[in-house]
Amino acid sequence: MKIGLCLSGALSKGAYQAGFMEAFMEKMGRESITCLSGASMGACNAYGIAANQFNRVKSIWHAFDYPNLFSIWKGIVFKNHIDKTFNKLFDDNDQIDIPMYVSSVSTFPKLDFHYVKIEGPFKQEIRQLMKGAVGFPFLTGPQTIYKKRLHTDGGIIDNIPVYPLTTHDVDLIIVLHFDPKFTLEKRLQLSDKTILEIDLSVCNAYMKKSFDFRQQTLSKMYDSGYDYGLQLSDILLNCTTQESLRKTVNQIMTAEQAERSKYKALDTIPSKFNRLLTKYRHKSSVITTLEDQYKENPKPVYQGYCHECDKKMTPKKHFRWIFFFSTWWFGLGILYAIYFWLFQKPGCPYCKKKHFDYI
Repeated sequence: MKIGLCLSGALSKGAYQAGFMEAFMEKMGRESITCLSGASMGACNAYGIAANQFNRVKSIWHAFDYPNLFSIWKGIVFKNHIDKTFNKLFDDNDQIDIPMYVSSVSTFPKLDFHYVKIEGPFKQEIRQLMKGAVGFPFLTGPQTIYKKRLHTDGGIIDNIPVYPLTTHDVDLIIVLHFDPKFTLEKRLQLSDKTILEIDLSVCNAYMKKSFDFRQQTLSKMYDSGYDYGLQLSDILLNCTTQESLRKTVNQIMTAEQAERSKYKALDTIPSKFNRLLTKYRHKSSVITTLEDQYKENPKPVYQGYCHECDKKMTPKKHFRWIFFFSTWWFGLGILYAIYFWLFQKPGCPYCKKKHFDYI
């Protein structure tokens, strides 16, 4: 069975994912995982699997121990705990042999979003990308500057990045998230892929403590996720055909849907942001690579033919500076500038006519 795994942003509840994945790989085998995607903390969990270094992820989760939210903020902002954690997670000799996608958002100089594909030998750019992708607003201090842009938590645009996995040849996509109200968007529902999406924290009566990084709590989350991973893996191992797999997935999701309706979790907030900013996920270049991310496309050079001059040339717009400065105090100059940049048609640089046909 070829499986794609989507790990949502989760903060401390990423411990559920880590425990689940340890049990899943024990039962199903790491070789069954053909692609991964992740947002925020889920991207860090996904990296441990993609680079075949899950033991690092496990040791990191068992090392966390913050008594309260203030201690987390103080450790991140003043003691550089994110970089120290990344030093444990990444290694220059890592080889990422399972392709993974990271939700990446830049907020300045403009809002932009990509699913960035990571594969092959480790590069320092991966570290910078991931540092920006886990930058939870107001918690992790100053946001990361990567490729001359200001980055923040990728979960703002897509906290449950399922879409890039649908571009791969997989038998099943497993989505591990923490929003009881989550539903697959239309393009995913119309996909021919079998998608099993489950809420780890709600459907299995788990704790819902997104900011609780006490070791006692994290250990309970990890163990609960491990137990459910064993349970689900045993069910999936009994599916021998695609038809039986679809039937089993529908049964699991139907059984959990009734339980979901009783709960409301903190993770509904990023889901609302995701629905509000849908257009950024639907652009044609949303899936990219480290090298092509934010690569500027050259502006097309248009050549035209003027009917008046009977010449070929590049048409130009003609801005009237005298009109702009003589009317600025009425605001007409500003309106004229807006009209020039957005609506004015280019004209012939010789006769100033606008009777152009583009070649």
